Amino acid sequence: MKLLGEIKSSQSRVYVNFSESFDSLNSLDFQARHSVVLLVSDSVEVDAGVIYSVADHFLRNGLVYVCTWGDGCERVHDIFDEAEVGDGSSESNVCLMSTWHSRDTLDEAIEFFLTWAIPPDRDLAITSYLAVVVGDRGLYDIVDQKITTASQIISA
Repeated sequence: MKLLGEIKSSQSRVYVNFSESFDSLNSLDFQARHSVVLLVSDSVEVDAGVIYSVADHFLRNGLVYVCTWGDGCERVHDIFDEAEVGDGSSESNVCLMSTWHSRDTLDEAIEFFLTWAIPPDRDLAITSYLAVVVGDRGLYDIVDQKITTASQIISA
């Protein structure tokens, strides 16, 4: 995980991470009590159970807002929502905000993530922003560069 800087308006730290596969996301360490995640991936061929497991891991580690982008992002979004609700046998202590960006360019998704993905009722001083790119090293390099040079960021 690489620290890119802070969001000017909130001083929330912004990180970027590359993962070879969805499976490897189950061991991802989070850097703050609460996290806003931009998940960039082609998830069309990824098993729903694997995505659910990742969603559960993220939620147990403080996920409060997830933005999804890439092929299959609507499905990933829905699975994260299902994981937050669970089987309905107990009430969730998380109010997950979630958005998918299937019709947006990557630039638009990043802009939304950095500008508008503000979790309600959270102390932003203990909230980190994490862009996770799965399976495509070239796309990771693009996301890293775009966030590093975004006008909302104070570089690390």
